[in-house]
Amino acid sequence: MRNLDTVIHIDRSPPHGRMTLRRPAIALVAAGLLLMALLWSGQAAAGDQAQPDAQPDAGGEPPLVNQRLALEGQEVSKGQTLLSLPWGQGEGQVGLQLPGEGLARGPEAFAVAEDGRIALLDSVNRRLQLFDQDQRVLSSVDLGLAEPAFVDADEQTIAVLDRRGEQLLEFDWRGSLRQELQLPTPADVVTGLFVENGVVGLEIAHDTVLKVIPARPDPAGRTGASTVASAGRPFRAGLAGTVTAEFKRGSAPRVNFSAGKGGERSRRVDVDFGRPLEHLVALSAADDQVLIAAKLQEPVQNGGAASRIAVARVPMTEGAAATSDPFASAVETLILEVPDFAYVGEPCVFGKDGLVYQPLAQPEGYSIVVHQTEGPVAIGVSI
Repeated sequence: MRNLDTVIHIDRSPPHGRMTLRRPAIALVAAGLLLMALLWSGQAAAGDQAQPDAQPDAGGEPPLVNQRLALEGQEVSKGQTLLSLPWGQGEGQVGLQLPGEGLARGPEAFAVAEDGRIALLDSVNRRLQLFDQDQRVLSSVDLGLAEPAFVDADEQTIAVLDRRGEQLLEFDWRGSLRQELQLPTPADVVTGLFVENGVVGLEIAHDTVLKVIPARPDPAGRTGASTVASAGRPFRAGLAGTVTAEFKRGSAPRVNFSAGKGGERSRRVDVDFGRPLEHLVALSAADDQVLIAAKLQEPVQNGGAASRIAVARVPMTEGAAATSDPFASAVETLILEVPDFAYVGEPCVFGKDGLVYQPLAQPEGYSIVVHQTEGPVAIGVSI
């Protein structure tokens, strides 16, 4: 709304020194007040007719969309075995730790590059094993870390992080060490490691994401690093943007998706699995879609030998489905069963084209199984 300027004349001549409005100014003031009244009534009427799905003004929050999933009756996905390795310390084997009490422990992390290469963290044997697209061994590298616990990779860089989040190793896909960084001690437990376009990030307590900024080596040749806060987990596939998730027990997970400069393709989505959830276990985004995995709260009726993970692939673009609702989309789902034989880190890793990679630890050995998301259509309702 434009400001209406009114000319005010102050008569400072003696003896009165009073403030008076000249007649032309009085008429202008009256016209201005009338125009303001008309504009106010027009805005109120427009507000009564506002559409709930309308895009917000620049800088405002995007509409909140509720995606309701239908998992009832859906069978556990069997998937297809991609890689299988026996337990052991030799070539082509991976380590298994069998403590006197508690859960056994196998490889704690792996990463899949966009072209299908696999970086496997054989944490018990403290080595990094690299495989090509046909699952043939490219390299096996011994790690100088007391407790290697995290790995991630893009097409050029493989990053390995210790459990405390203080030592970071960067390799190429030939297994050559590029640099070793000493990181500031995190304020809380490390829960994730990310590599995108050569930039490494750490997730702290499932809440804060920190980008790693390497410093110049000191005179002794040691290289330190600093960390700066990021808006969230980075996208895959080289897209600019981030994705974050919020979850409280008893409520649907809320995903905040922001792609492009300035977040011009931002979306906020409540992903309602229709079942009680214990906690979120995985989150990723690529090509205008989000994949989110959560552990279901109900125990499997098999004596407690396994747990179940629900995975949802949520397109985050307008008009993703042919429907009158501009925020409707086809949500694909699957259910994974996770044997409780040994701890192998995150129960699933997301790859290209909606593929879901699942690590499995069983008495006969360790394997990676690949699944393709599929399932019923869910309608997104803007609220």
